Amino acid sequence: MARNKGNQQKAKRKVRRAIRSGRKRQLSGQEARLGAQWRSLVAYDMMIRDPCAAAFARAPYAGGTSGYMARINTSFVPVLIAPAGTVGTKVTANFTYIFQPGAFPGYLIGANVGSTTTSFTNLTQTGTFLSNAAVRQFRPVAACLKWIPSGPLLDRAGVVAMGYTQAPSKTVGAAGAASDHQALANNALRRANNGSDTHEVRWLPAPSDESYLPTGSTGINNSGACVSMTGVGLDGVYTAATNVTMNGILEFTLIVEWLPEGGQGLSTVPETNLPYTSQQYQSSIADIGNFLLTGTRSFGDALGRGLARGATQSVIQSISSVGSRRRSAPGMPLIEHLEL
Repeated sequence: MARNKGNQQKAKRKVRRAIRSGRKRQLSGQEARLGAQWRSLVAYDMMIRDPCAAAFARAPYAGGTSGYMARINTSFVPVLIAPAGTVGTKVTANFTYIFQPGAFPGYLIGANVGSTTTSFTNLTQTGTFLSNAAVRQFRPVAACLKWIPSGPLLDRAGVVAMGYTQAPSKTVGAAGAASDHQALANNALRRANNGSDTHEVRWLPAPSDESYLPTGSTGINNSGACVSMTGVGLDGVYTAATNVTMNGILEFTLIVEWLPEGGQGLSTVPETNLPYTSQQYQSSIADIGNFLLTGTRSFGDALGRGLARGATQSVIQSISSVGSRRRSAPGMPLIEHLEL
C-alpha cells in the first residue's frame, strides 16, 4: 500500500514537471515575443496618459532610427501687457495658449484685458534643451498642457476651455478680442469653471509628428497636433502699471525623442518598427475626447480588443488570439485582464 502511494506521488510530480516544462516551451517562442510586444504597448499607453511621471517607452512611429529620450517640463505664471492701471487693482482678462509639441518654439498666444488686445510679457518656450548645440533633430512622443488656478479662492472667476486639433492654421490663437477667445472656448473639448481643480489636456500625435524635425523653427506650422488652453474672464491683478498677472500657472510637459549632432560622441541604433502604429493605438480608444481630458479609456474597452479590431498585421491578430487564451498562460500577467 505504501509502495503504491509512493508511486502515485512520483507520477504526480512527473506530471507537474511536464506541465511546467510545457509552459516554459510555450513561452519561449512566439508567445514570449508577443508578451514583450504587449509590455511595450502598455508602457506606451501609460506614457501617453501620464507624460509627467510615466517611464519612457518607445513610440510606435514609422522609421527605424531610434533616438534618445528626454522629458521637458516648464511652468510659468502668465503676465499680460495691459492698459495703464493701479497696482493691486483686481481685473478679469482672457487669454489663449496653443502648444504644438512638434514645433520649436511650439506656442501661439493671444490675450486681451478689457477692450485692449494684448499679449504675454513672458513668452516661455519648451525650455533650453532643444536649443542645445548637441541636438540635431527631434520629434514629440507625449505631452500635456495644464492650467493650475492659484490666488485667493474668493477671487476665482471665469471659465477654462481645453482644446485639441490636428493640422491647425497659423492664425488660430492669434486671437485678441474677447469674442475671439470666446469662440475658441465654445469649440473646445471641454469648458469648466476656473475653480480650484487643475485643468489638463493630453496630446496625441498626428501622422506628421512622427518625422524628425530640425530645432529652431519659427512657431506653429500647418501640420502636427496641438493642444490649447483658453481662459475667458479669468481673475488677475495689476502688479505693475501696465502689467496684469494672472492668478494661475500654465504648465506643459513634453517628452521628445532626439538625435545628436555629429561629433558629440553619441550614436543611434537602427531598430525594427513595432508591429502596430500610433494611429492603430488611437483607433483602440472608443472616446478620444474623454481620453484626452482624463486619460481614462472607455469602460470595458480593453486595449488589446480595441487594437485588434483596427489592426491588419498578423502579429496583432496573434496578440488577440493569445489574449483570448489569457488563463492558459499564467506566465504572462500583463495580458491578464488588461482593462486600461
